[in-house]
Amino acid sequence: MARPTKYDPDTILPKMAEAIEKGMFIEQLAHHLSVAKDRIYEWEQEYPEFRDAVKAMRDACQNRVSDLLASHATEDRPGNASVAIFIAKNVLGWRDRQEVEQTVKGDASITVNLGGARSSGELDAGNA
Repeated sequence: MARPTKYDPDTILPKMAEAIEKGMFIEQLAHHLSVAKDRIYEWEQEYPEFRDAVKAMRDACQNRVSDLLASHATEDRPGNASVAIFIAKNVLGWRDRQEVEQTVKGDASITVNLGGARSSGELDAGNA
């Protein structure tokens, strides 16, 4: 027999409002609701109102981290920018991105071989 769910909208949704106000991330939310992190993901699939509240919480968390990083960049603000960057990358999924633009003119052909490492002797022989 299945165990009854701890999900009770009358109890959970007010706690979600607190989580949104604080801009919590999933691990904090799980602790706040006294459930496992996996349960949060299950409830997101099962209860649309909970899914909407989690999305609002994630947006609030992202805004909080964005504001913190912006304040470090534009004003002398106490705090730890490294921690904010760590949270942004590891909790919110932000990534460093490099954009490379290359323009080739003419009828040149380019051959790129992606293989194993070569010794300097093999490299010299290839240039001869």
